[in-house]
Amino acid sequence: MHQPLKQTDRYTEMNKKLKNHALILNLSLVMGGTATGNYVIAQDPLNSEQLIEEIVVTARLREESILDIPVSVTSLDGLELERAGITAVDGLIGRVPSLYFSQNNSRQSTADNRALVLRGIGANPVLEPSVGTFLDGVYLPSLGFDLGLLDVQRVEVLRGPQGSLFGRNTEGGAINIITRKPDEKFSGRASVEIDDLFTARASASVSGPLVDGLLYAGLSVGAATTDGYTKNVFLDQDADERDTEAVRLTLRWTPTDATEILMTADSISEDGREQGTAIDTARGETFDIITDFDGDMEEDNAGASLTINHEITDMRFTSITGYRDISSSRAVDFDRMAEGPESTGNFQRTFADQESFSQEFRLASIGNQGFDWIVGVYYYDEEDKYETDIQWPTYFGTPPGSAITSSTQDREGYAVFGQANVAAFDDFVDFTVGLRYSDDEVDGVRFNFIDIPAFAFQRTNPDPNDPLATGEADASYVNVSATLQTVFNVSERFKPYINISQGYKGGGFDRYPTSSSLYLPVDAEETINYEIGAKGELLDGRFTYAVAAYRVDIDELQQPTQIINPDTGLPATSIANAGEAQTQGLEMEALFVVNEMLTIDLSVAYTEAEFEKFIDTDGVDRTNDDIPNVPDLTVGLGADLVVPLNDRVKFVGSASYHYVGDYISGLNTTVDEEFSYDGFDIIDLDAGFRIDERHEVSVFLRNARDEYIVLNQSSGVSPQARVHAPRVYGLRFTTNW
Repeated sequence: MHQPLKQTDRYTEMNKKLKNHALILNLSLVMGGTATGNYVIAQDPLNSEQLIEEIVVTARLREESILDIPVSVTSLDGLELERAGITAVDGLIGRVPSLYFSQNNSRQSTADNRALVLRGIGANPVLEPSVGTFLDGVYLPSLGFDLGLLDVQRVEVLRGPQGSLFGRNTEGGAINIITRKPDEKFSGRASVEIDDLFTARASASVSGPLVDGLLYAGLSVGAATTDGYTKNVFLDQDADERDTEAVRLTLRWTPTDATEILMTADSISEDGREQGTAIDTARGETFDIITDFDGDMEEDNAGASLTINHEITDMRFTSITGYRDISSSRAVDFDRMAEGPESTGNFQRTFADQESFSQEFRLASIGNQGFDWIVGVYYYDEEDKYETDIQWPTYFGTPPGSAITSSTQDREGYAVFGQANVAAFDDFVDFTVGLRYSDDEVDGVRFNFIDIPAFAFQRTNPDPNDPLATGEADASYVNVSATLQTVFNVSERFKPYINISQGYKGGGFDRYPTSSSLYLPVDAEETINYEIGAKGELLDGRFTYAVAAYRVDIDELQQPTQIINPDTGLPATSIANAGEAQTQGLEMEALFVVNEMLTIDLSVAYTEAEFEKFIDTDGVDRTNDDIPNVPDLTVGLGADLVVPLNDRVKFVGSASYHYVGDYISGLNTTVDEEFSYDGFDIIDLDAGFRIDERHEVSVFLRNARDEYIVLNQSSGVSPQARVHAPRVYGLRFTTNW
């Protein structure tokens, strides 16, 4: 919702505006628990008068004060995310109210099969995501949502449906990543971090003018290596070691005072090992994996965007062009065992590739008093390819064989949208109306190949009607999403609001179909959000808060599960529209600047998510049952301490606590086991020194109590788990120039 406050050093910074602080349930340096402040507060050492600067966000595609918008937004500062060790979007999980991840039990818990959940929406990671991720205004495909956070200015997390402005796949919310723009000031930054998991992480960025007043450039690079915290004791090797390299180039051209052209290009690559859910917790609290297959992973993610802004009298024209190409290869031991001849050599390798292009044109008013508007058109073209190769030389008496399943989905669509804000009753009330029309087409092709030599059985693309062969299908989806919002300007420091908004998640086909009879179009999922809330401040701006109560009705809920394939008699993944569901909850964020040295922050989110109408694959009525992967409670509490030691040096320290409540995964059907998870809590500590406001050195301790935390489990021959990292300690050094 908001962004926390931070006070400047009374000895060295007079009347200086302080950069944004960020935090919801943060892990470390100079942060506590929640991103809650509406303002940045600076302290004047001569007269103790507070200097207040509003935090500006672009949650509604224009720059606005975070206090003025009737949307639940958390704004996270990029530098503070870096200090907290948060290097990718999934690092926000458990640190932003109501945010978690979803995982289908029938699939290995690799990164390709995980997705974000906000306010209980997004339990299906197999089809389209429910929480959209945008990088500088460009939508990131589902494989790319966890793009590394390199040289980021801030991250905005919008909770609740955002369909009228952001379009498909934002029915749960949106994550808006804004990178830094180079300007006339030459500056740079470098950071190095090491920890006891043999992790080494380094990043550097530099930016400044190439041609004064005309052309500016920025370059950021990053690299990391880690041994990880799990070990394959059968193969005697680290099970989740990883090497990462990233680079981002930004060019900014300002040919006139009214025109800005921004080009960015980025690339991130990873390779190493990834075991997914492979820890057998029946052996106790262990980080050991026992499999006979060396699971490996490799991912390449590259993209570029071109943004043009041109002001025409009282209007601004914006063009955003985006392109991204993502490919990944992941292999796992699907039986997750190494003991006995029945499990030797079995593996599953999954290939995925997503290529996307998008173009958006917008026209928006600027400088209008009492009335502003924005209209736009949007086009996208996306191709998704998935292939699974399974080999089973020995599998519990099953004759040796292999199988390949592949699918390709081409998505193409366009949208027309608009939004208007009107001030009425002497600016006491602000009304907002938004509308978006979307038209999407999906073409799908699937292919299966099965080879079992002992049975002289081989099928490959014979009759198109053969359930084990090729199938083609197509579907179209039309959606109209509306937004109605009202803000009551009771005072500059108290603004209640009402928000009714719609969102939707695109339909399509299962990525991993095993049969033509299962390759059927899934309808789009639609939501409507009813929210009331208030944002404000007390104690002359030293205490800021945001509260919200919401209910989200979900129609045509897309629900993954495992069933018995009617064509083969074997277990298979299937996706269907389950019917109806509902989530509701309360959210609260607050931050208190106790004095010039101490800041305390708090966040609490309570969520109920239940099926309203759902008959599972066993024919059981699941009405009023909990939706998987939705913690009932998240809590964050943090304290940030800054103590001047002399004119040059400050001690900085923080302690943060966050709690994730009980939740379940799986649907408790015959072939889709349900797992229950107890709530867990984590304490993180950080302490160090800041010198001349340019250099920092700190030590950190994550998961300080060394809690053993099971994050999710996977059903199968040997149900096993993915666990949280143990206690980690390390050292970080940062310098700026």
